[in-house]
Amino acid sequence: MKRPLLTLLVSSTIVVAAACGDSDPTFFEQVTGEYALSLVDGDALPTVVATTPAEVTTADLGTLFLDPDGAYAMGLTYIVDPVGAGASDTTAWVSNGTYSGSGTTIQFAEVGGDTFEGEWSGSTVVTTVLTTAAPDSLELTYRR
Repeated sequence: MKRPLLTLLVSSTIVVAAACGDSDPTFFEQVTGEYALSLVDGDALPTVVATTPAEVTTADLGTLFLDPDGAYAMGLTYIVDPVGAGASDTTAWVSNGTYSGSGTTIQFAEVGGDTFEGEWSGSTVVTTVLTTAAPDSLELTYRR
């Protein structure tokens, strides 16, 4: 009877080790830090990200924090200018949760359950996300 239990324990250990084996142990050390938003869809800030007959939305600034424990916080501040008359409104889109990765790929998992990927290249993180600033996904480029 001890052999099936031993087989179960060994199998469980292999599964756990395989799950942990997907992450490069130095990955968090390499990517950890604060990044400033520099480009939206390839355009320098500030840049218009959405236009309707009633308003123009301009991405103004943003920040990405990658903590060494695998937590992240990403934000984008944008200004909504009404066409014609009216005061501008500054608002923000925020995403936070956990991240993991290996090599140049970062997987983000938002607190609400959505996931998305990014590419990391030394001092730059590029990701495409759906924000409240625009009706379509935006490519956000953050630099350290």
